[in-house]
Amino acid sequence: MWERLKRVWRDERGASEAIAAAILYPLLIGLALGVLQWGINLSTVGALEQGVREGARYAAITGDYAGARDQVERILLNSSLAVNPAKFDKNRDVTITSSNGYLTLAAIYRQPNFVPGLPKLFGLNQADPDTWTFTASPTFRQEQ
Repeated sequence: MWERLKRVWRDERGASEAIAAAILYPLLIGLALGVLQWGINLSTVGALEQGVREGARYAAITGDYAGARDQVERILLNSSLAVNPAKFDKNRDVTITSSNGYLTLAAIYRQPNFVPGLPKLFGLNQADPDTWTFTASPTFRQEQ
């Protein structure tokens, strides 16, 4: 019995597959999680840009800045499943400026990171490596 156990222990068949699995599986999992995070980020950016455009258009036409903030919040929170309502405050994260007949609405959203350390890996957002920061700021001519 001991001889058989020694033979099995010293057998090197399958060693290359085990090494490949030990190296490749973590890389493939990391790649899959990175692709998932990228999709979440694209969804969030699209929702933020749509909300900011609609809010700026609303404010430029009606002059109602509070209603514009509501528009941004409504579209952002309803358009993307990845947006966390606790991370967005329309009064803190949306600014509206008006000068020379043009209105600019700027919004910022800090997306919590799904994959820990990914923004830091790409050298982004050094202040808080666990979030992605997205901004959008369209400018419209005021109608009033």
